[in-house]
Amino acid sequence: MATIRVDPNRIEDLARELRGLHSEFNSLEGLVDDYQAAVGHHRVVNELEELASNWSDSRDDILRRLEALAAACDQVARTYRDQEAHLARQAQQSSGGS
Repeated sequence: MATIRVDPNRIEDLARELRGLHSEFNSLEGLVDDYQAAVGHHRVVNELEELASNWSDSRDDILRRLEALAAACDQVARTYRDQEAHLARQAQQSSGGS
């Protein structure tokens, strides 16, 4: 039988990193707006607005997925710790411990 090693701390680290990415993507929302005033030309502004609109839809999807993945990582780490504690209690009880 294969041995599976799980490090819940690393899974929680991954969740934190995913939330950091979420924060960075979320902060990009106003970036195009900042450049529109500087560009000035209406055609370029229109192209930037279209890009921003498309990016906003994609960004929202990425944000949802990052948060869902981070939450799943947190749940995996919690579940692993709970199961590990449960198995330790069972092993202690079956060996005659209290």
